[in-house]
Amino acid sequence: MLSLALVFRKVVTSIAWGGFFIATGSMGIHLQRTYQEYQHLLQLEQQQLQKLGQSQQLYQQQQAYLQHLLTDEDFFEYVIKRRMGYVRDDEILFRFETDQ
Repeated sequence: MLSLALVFRKVVTSIAWGGFFIATGSMGIHLQRTYQEYQHLLQLEQQQLQKLGQSQQLYQQQQAYLQHLLTDEDFFEYVIKRRMGYVRDDEILFRFETDQ
């Protein structure tokens, strides 16, 4: 009887250890996938931060351009003439066709 109890104890212990290893392996796989997802999200965050930096730089350039337009009358007049083709009453606008 004693040997039967010993065999039963070994079987139960083996099953418990087997369950432990299966659970540990399953957690390891889950942790690996979670870590890979974390790395992917870090890459996405870096890309978004880079885009944000570029957008902020563009915004600063546009703000400087607007400030220049609002404070420099000669520059304002140059832009109006260049982009919109406006001329003063005493000016003549010459347009030349370019061969392209």
